[in-house]
Amino acid sequence: MEGSNSHKEGHDSFDLLFVGNFVQDIIHTIDPEDHSIREAHKLGGSVTYGPLAVATLGRGCRVRVVCRVGQAAAADPFLTSLRTAGTVDLSGVEWMEGADTSYLLKYDKSGHRTLSLREKGYPVPQDLVLKHVGRPDAILFVPVAGEFDETLVVAVAKDLRHKGCRPIIAIDIQGYLRAFEGDRVCTREAEEMVGKLDRVGRYLTFLKAEYGEAQAILGLDLSPAECANGSFLATKALGVTFVPTYKPERVRDETGCGDTYLACTISELLHLRRSQHHQQQHRKTPLHSSEGALHTVDDEWGLEEIGRRIERGEVQGKESSRKSVTAYTPPPSVRRRQSLDG
Repeated sequence: MEGSNSHKEGHDSFDLLFVGNFVQDIIHTIDPEDHSIREAHKLGGSVTYGPLAVATLGRGCRVRVVCRVGQAAAADPFLTSLRTAGTVDLSGVEWMEGADTSYLLKYDKSGHRTLSLREKGYPVPQDLVLKHVGRPDAILFVPVAGEFDETLVVAVAKDLRHKGCRPIIAIDIQGYLRAFEGDRVCTREAEEMVGKLDRVGRYLTFLKAEYGEAQAILGLDLSPAECANGSFLATKALGVTFVPTYKPERVRDETGCGDTYLACTISELLHLRRSQHHQQQHRKTPLHSSEGALHTVDDEWGLEEIGRRIERGEVQGKESSRKSVTAYTPPPSVRRRQSLDG
């Protein structure tokens, strides 16, 4: 599996680096009882949810963030507590005087989300990332509002390879798919996204995409019913595997689930890389990722119970039927596009 860093073999911890800005999220949800609109103000973005997931569930991983932070996020109590506790290494953060990226997220009764851009934050410059990149075991490039594009990913990957360092390099397609027309968040044309992926693809180890993104951009012919009930892990060694999702008993807020899922997946891949049977164990990776995402939306389960459920191999809520990891035989169009190496 690509992403090995021989200089750290034998050590117990891993170094994960997240690149992307924090977000000031305003979240509107509908109360299920009186149907009133509830408003919450939260610090968001992949660099909030991902590092916290790894720091909590990542079994000793060192977590770092490189980004630019404006005045609002810098004063956020949650970020202040992170700086004080040292849970996440913020030495790569550049503290600025202006505004942060801000989104308004509106969820309807069905859980569908509408996104509006209220403020666009600072760009993340290439020299800032190169200054703080070090020799990580994994880098997650997770922009939230176009603060950098694939050219930065390529530049950093080339720099690391020149230094003899080949970490796992991961992206979420969503961060590169978004475009903006005023406050309206729209999506780039498929042809443009294919071009972006062609430029960066040779440097990627891991790519995350939701069903619609995988279908439109990657050309994957996957069942929407299956995608709604789980995830697919595609690797060169094992092909495509379907893993059913963990079902929350109740949903508080779905914001950050994808970020948590991606971060937990990379953390697990790093740990499994040291296993003698890591190729076979890759199929279990999404189970841990799904549990991490469950903790984001479901306040019924604490971290201890999540750990126990992982050990028991349960992949559904306690009132749902249990399912197991299953191999999936993709159609020829999918097999031709299996270029991801988990």
